[in-house]
Amino acid sequence: MAWALWIAKTFEIEIEEQSANNIIDTRDSISNLILLDLIKNTTLVNGHPRVSDIEAELKDDILMTENWLLAYEGVKKGWLTPAEANLLDKNLFFKILKDKNVEFYKQTKQLKTYKPKEEKPIETYSGGQAVQQEDQQSKENEQVEKTDNNQTGEPFDIFISGFEL
Repeated sequence: MAWALWIAKTFEIEIEEQSANNIIDTRDSISNLILLDLIKNTTLVNGHPRVSDIEAELKDDILMTENWLLAYEGVKKGWLTPAEANLLDKNLFFKILKDKNVEFYKQTKQLKTYKPKEEKPIETYSGGQAVQQEDQQSKENEQVEKTDNNQTGEPFDIFISGFEL
């Protein structure tokens, strides 16, 4: 689910409120962290997802569970408001991380998107001469035509992995 959210962020795909609430209900830290990023820093999430459900979990022991990353990053970045304002400061380890400005999730990092290169015909060599190879779709269409011609008396061509026999 986290990759799907990251792709939504990369390609600016909108997320409906109900879908966002379903993500929150999974309690998956990474997915919820990315979702919070989308809610707080973009307009891609429609409606008002139940972020309060995540905040309700921000109790003293949250930093010692599998959800520590969500709690730490969410509170440090100001995306979540815990009931106790000094949640991170009460735990010496997380206070040190916060004071040293340690971050594990960088919302500015992003996948680079590239335009596909223009496809060029592949050159092959036959008898020492360069020959332009036809594109695969043309080959497949030609092969279908050849195999369908067996009722006309033409030879039945065999096509295996790009080679005609």
